Amino acid sequence: MVCTQHLLLGLIGEDHDPKGFLGSGIKIDEAREVVKSTWHSESDSIDASESVSKEESGFSPSNVPFSISTTRVFEAAVEYSRTLGHNFIAPEHIAIGLFTVDDGSVDRVLQRFGVDGDHLAAIAVTKLQGELVKDGREPSVESKGKREKSFTKKAAALRSSEQSRDKSALAQFCVDLTARASEGLIDPVIGRHSEIGRIVQILCRRSKNNPILLGESGVGKTAIAEGLATSIAQAKVPVFLLMFLFMLTLRKLCFANLRRRKRVMSLDVGMLIAGAKERGELEARVTTLIREILEEGNIILFIDEVHTLVGSGTVGRGNKGSGLDIANLLKPSLGRGQFQCIASTTIDEYRTHFEIDKALARRFQPVMINEPSQEDAVRILLGLRQKYEAHHNCRFTLEAINAAVSLSTRYIADRYLP
Repeated sequence: MVCTQHLLLGLIGEDHDPKGFLGSGIKIDEAREVVKSTWHSESDSIDASESVSKEESGFSPSNVPFSISTTRVFEAAVEYSRTLGHNFIAPEHIAIGLFTVDDGSVDRVLQRFGVDGDHLAAIAVTKLQGELVKDGREPSVESKGKREKSFTKKAAALRSSEQSRDKSALAQFCVDLTARASEGLIDPVIGRHSEIGRIVQILCRRSKNNPILLGESGVGKTAIAEGLATSIAQAKVPVFLLMFLFMLTLRKLCFANLRRRKRVMSLDVGMLIAGAKERGELEARVTTLIREILEEGNIILFIDEVHTLVGSGTVGRGNKGSGLDIANLLKPSLGRGQFQCIASTTIDEYRTHFEIDKALARRFQPVMINEPSQEDAVRILLGLRQKYEAHHNCRFTLEAINAAVSLSTRYIADRYLP
């Protein structure tokens, strides 16, 4: 698979400037070593990240797949070419796209050289405008200023999107499970492929595309949502969940028709409710959260223990159920299909809160999550054995794992596997 770091190495290799890549002093041999060391620090083995041979990979040079980030870079390069008034794609266009929509891997390489991506992007723009001058096609001062201003604002909007989220309701009340999965902070989900496949199938529907996971506490409902986030991060789901198309007005100075990956955001209900003392404050938080989800457009909201939003989160008249609860604030957007939601709750809570509210129940498609069998529980523990061994600094034998599952099933009757 061609990743953004491969793309960076290709651009550096094609730039024959004596001063290095875009005058930054970066040489191809040095860059290759830095990329290798970066891969080595991010994986268990450098061999797992290095390019493999044709026989090992099964790909020929004509059909090597691109990663999601690499695809986004090329789409951004096309868009920048149009923005600058060009009818061609040069390496500099690709470099501009690489430095502005990078997933962070290229930025880590540049940091090792003490180079800023925005600075290199500005150099690339200057170089492209210099080529127009040589061809006698220098843009007017007015159009040149507009294009530079447009580029600067677009780059700033894209590069500062993460920082701006820090002050948003999404950042305050939600956790990005897809980002955590990309960083390797989520344990692998083992033996739940059928359940995850069912969730993916529901999410890809045109209507009634909000799954609700039903199962007893401890059977792994939250882990399945994390497994979906991992599948999206690893591009193991249909294209519908990997990308979406959106149109933004020129006022926002962002790309039109730019593709971005879906993200699974887990709502922290406790943080959402905590500290909401004034009348209408909780309503304001929820409506702000919904507005930001709609603006982002690529959010799949995961609400664990969703029954806590029904009745107990009453707004306006105490907790007696006569006011407007949080779930009712979500109903209109869910009913119109403006965003998607994955919920989880127990079977008893579903019967208590959802079956009596037919309008709310219609917006969700139930997915039963059963307790795994002892054999499945053993496979799950075997898959996680290395992580637990590293944490506890000890070794777990197969006999110990089998005994743990068997004895917990026999003597811990009030809890569920795994």
